[in-house]
Amino acid sequence: MLARRVGLVLCGIVLAASGAAGVLNGPDQWRTATTPAGRWLGPIELLYGVTGFAALWGLLHPGRWMWPVFGAWAVAVIAAAALGTLISVEPSERWITTTYTVVVATVFVGAVVGYARRALTPRNGPSPESEEGVP
Repeated sequence: MLARRVGLVLCGIVLAASGAAGVLNGPDQWRTATTPAGRWLGPIELLYGVTGFAALWGLLHPGRWMWPVFGAWAVAVIAAAALGTLISVEPSERWITTTYTVVVATVFVGAVVGYARRALTPRNGPSPESEEGVP
């Protein structure tokens, strides 16, 4: 039971940090962008910020609605990692670095969402899609 609580706290910290980073950096990235790709990165960062906070709310008040929010957060984090790397890396290293960044972001997102799903699923009880609280 303690391991589940610790896992939920760690997931909550990750979601809160990504939420804050996205909400704080997204608008600034959009305002200061000098390329079309940079203009796309700002809203994507804002999306993962907002969905990060919404997913954090979902950890506290789980329900069926939270899994699509986790999915949107995951896609936004991976897209921001890919686009941010494409913008900032030298052309000769662009594709290998972007591939590496996307793989790392995907593993990171999978770990957070997977652990949250595991921690929110009671061992002998209703599925996480039920409207009941955290076990």
